[in-house]
Amino acid sequence: MTTSKRLIASAMLVASVGFPGIAQAVPVFSYEFTNSGEAVSPTDVVTPRVLLRNDPGSPDHLLGSNVFSASMTAGTFSPLYQFSFGNFFSQFVGMDLAPGESFALDFGTLTPNPGPIPAGTYAISHSVLAFHDAAGLPLSATNDSFSVTVAVAAAQVPEPDSLLLVGIALAGAALSRRKRSAPVARA
Repeated sequence: MTTSKRLIASAMLVASVGFPGIAQAVPVFSYEFTNSGEAVSPTDVVTPRVLLRNDPGSPDHLLGSNVFSASMTAGTFSPLYQFSFGNFFSQFVGMDLAPGESFALDFGTLTPNPGPIPAGTYAISHSVLAFHDAAGLPLSATNDSFSVTVAVAAAQVPEPDSLLLVGIALAGAALSRRKRSAPVARA
């Protein structure tokens, strides 16, 4: 059983034991980063993309109006990248996921801080997305699997044709100079 499903099962147990009369049906959801592991350049702004899923066996809809918290611990992205949620929460306006449906969204942005990032692999250490159920109880899911690999672009090597043209131009310039500097024979 995944951590997120254990947390949801715990919330359901608390609802059934500690709050009699409150509806037992709570949505079961998860999310995954869909672009984890991609290669980026040292100056790219990274946008972690998420696919949020309401489990097919979930007894209720997952409503965007019930999202109340999200967090990301920068892990090895910090201090090289600056994280911002940006318009993260506005993406949930009008979201209504029936059981089995999914929803794609951007989980903020990571901007190089202050400039090009050294080559390497960078990863978050923790992320959480939390909703309230119909009774106002918190439901959350976690995901710790987002990373990118910063690849330094290889130096561009001139094409052989370009080198040949430059060589011909230099040879022509040398011949032209030689002709001008040669003594003129007078008859």
